[in-house]
Amino acid sequence: MQINRTLFAACLAASLAIVASCGDDDSSNPPDGSGTFNGTIRVVDNAFSPSDVSITVGDSVTWRWEGNNTHTVTEGTSPTVPPDAEKLFDSPSKTSGTFGYRFTTAETVNYFCRIHSGMKGIVRVKP
Repeated sequence: MQINRTLFAACLAASLAIVASCGDDDSSNPPDGSGTFNGTIRVVDNAFSPSDVSITVGDSVTWRWEGNNTHTVTEGTSPTVPPDAEKLFDSPSKTSGTFGYRFTTAETVNYFCRIHSGMKGIVRVKP
């Protein structure tokens, strides 16, 4: 049985929002030293904030929509480069709410907005 990716992403986002509301805090520091990364990346109008974060294997990141424009959070570097289907995350297009993903492998993960090609981010997953 194949699971619809949009339905899976919505269920995953809802589950992660519940876990995040329990007070789980990721104390990894963002690479620019601007403070403590709390596990949430803000999706504002035409930017991810912070756009470059470091976490540890097993940590989750939640993207929270705070702007007025519609955006996605899509693993990869651009819409023209096919993502790796084995580790794909791709939120639905939305203007509010959250989307979450748990990172289980040490690697550097690029992501972008399918609607605004200039919106890009990086999650650096450390062992």
